[in-house]
Amino acid sequence: TLQAILHYVGAQGVGGDYANEVEKLPSYTTLDLGLSFRPERFDGLVLKLGCANVFDKNYANVAYLGSNTIGYYPSPGRTWRTSLSFAF
Repeated sequence: TLQAILHYVGAQGVGGDYANEVEKLPSYTTLDLGLSFRPERFDGLVLKLGCANVFDKNYANVAYLGSNTIGYYPSPGRTWRTSLSFAF
């Protein structure tokens, strides 16, 4: 099974900007891909491979206003994952 997930996040406000005076964080779009394999020979076995943020998009999804500065929490970038499960 092949899975593709497209995430779109609109522009967001900055935490602590109660007067709404700071420019919003820009919107961003990321793509995640996943592959799931269930071999017929081993009933209940599932192997999953995936990649989040395939195009390694740089974005910040959280930021807070401090004393005249903004602290950003950057994206984790491209992330690989794998899992193996067995149900009985």
